[in-house]
Amino acid sequence: MVYNEKRGSGIMHDHDFDYGRIAELRSRFVPDQAVVDAVQPSSGDVIVDIGAGEGHYSELFARTASHVYSVDRSHKAVELVKSRIERNSIPNLTASHEEVCSGFTPEGFNKVFFGTSFHDIPCQDKLIRTLVQKGTEDLILILLEFKKEDTIGPPLEIRISQNELEDYMKRKGFRKIYSKELEIHYIHSYSKG
Repeated sequence: MVYNEKRGSGIMHDHDFDYGRIAELRSRFVPDQAVVDAVQPSSGDVIVDIGAGEGHYSELFARTASHVYSVDRSHKAVELVKSRIERNSIPNLTASHEEVCSGFTPEGFNKVFFGTSFHDIPCQDKLIRTLVQKGTEDLILILLEFKKEDTIGPPLEIRISQNELEDYMKRKGFRKIYSKELEIHYIHSYSKG
């Protein structure tokens, strides 16, 4: 498991996020179009955004996708997404408070997006199995992660390098179908088989 090789604790890296600061850094380092290009949301897609925070990417995907589940373990984040849904009238976006290691509600989705959240999940193996079981046969996983370099972001010891992520996903039966490098991040997409 990628997470345990780095941290060994099995405890999710907890954060008290400053969503204003996150938005500032996101606009500086992660162009929305780069994420949209990787996810390629279309009218037939049901997308799960895991670790969605305040729902920025969820809203982007909902502009095109059939439905988007914005999933986060933070009550504050879920409330921010609910406010976003109401303020912007987004009927195809559902905010969901989920502890992905102990339960996962959405089903029938064909894409899952992790926006700099996969490195924080202690049950990566279990979650991948659950996603495969509850998702469609043509499931695609899209991961935006910090490069494993000394830059802004989480501690180096919990980051996942591109090679580590690709090796991990291969062991789980996924193959890389897309890769893009950004200044301090990278985006990979993987399909089953």
